[in-house]
Amino acid sequence: MPNKPAIIKYENDYIKIGLSITNPTGKIRVKKKENRLEFGEPVSTRKYLLDESCYIEWQIGYDNPNQDEDGVVKEIKFERKGEIKFGYE
Repeated sequence: MPNKPAIIKYENDYIKIGLSITNPTGKIRVKKKENRLEFGEPVSTRKYLLDESCYIEWQIGYDNPNQDEDGVVKEIKFERKGEIKFGYE
């Protein structure tokens, strides 16, 4: 199953992020924690009812200076030491 990119919008002073959570091996996935000191385990969102023990993990890099490259999230922008870089899925 191919990864679906995040949908990022800035509306009325809020950043709204739409994440596809139906691909447990993708960059965006739901995990469940039984204990706050443990790492979470991936959850099948099609088989499991989400509750307070679930959280979303979004793997994103913050180091792509080329805003025109595939996978770059132009709305996530960082500047360090005068160099601008973009979020990258």
